[in-house]
Amino acid sequence: MSAALAFYDMGIEGRIVTIDPNLPKSLNDLRQSIPQQLLRYIDPRQGTSQEWLPKLNESFLMVYIDGDHSYEGTKHDIVNSVGKCDAIMLLDDYHLPTKDDPGIKCNKAIDEFDWIEAGFAEPELSIQDRRIFLDDRQLPDDKTDYGQVICMRNSITGD
Repeated sequence: MSAALAFYDMGIEGRIVTIDPNLPKSLNDLRQSIPQQLLRYIDPRQGTSQEWLPKLNESFLMVYIDGDHSYEGTKHDIVNSVGKCDAIMLLDDYHLPTKDDPGIKCNKAIDEFDWIEAGFAEPELSIQDRRIFLDDRQLPDDKTDYGQVICMRNSITGD
C-alpha cells in the first residue's frame, strides 16, 4: 500500500505486481483497507512465485521478496527475480545466528547467492523489528535479531 500511495502522491504512473497464493482473501482485505484510487496501481497475481516469476517477461525498478521463508523458496525467488530487477532488491526475514526459527531459512539462500556476479553491490543488512509497519514490540536494537537485506545494482551505486 505504501508504494501505491507514493506513486499516487508523486504522480508516478507505476505498477506494483504482487504475487500471493491467498489472493482472494488478501485482495478483499486490501480493497477494504486502502483508498480506491490506489488500487489502480496494484496488479495482483494469484499463485506462488514459483508459478509466476518465470512467466513475468518484464523488469522492475524494485523487487521485494517476502516469500515462503524456506531455503529452497528463497533461492528460487532470488534466482528468478535477479534478472528482472533493474535497481533495488529488498529481501525480508533475514535472521541472525542468534535467532533460532526452524521455519525461516532465508539468510542461507541470501548469503550463498553470488550478488557480485549478478551485477549487484554487496548486500547490506538493515536490522529491524516490525518498525516499518507498527512498532508493537518496541524492542531495542540490541534485542532485534532479524531484518531485511538491501541489494543494489552496481549501475545505481556507481561500482
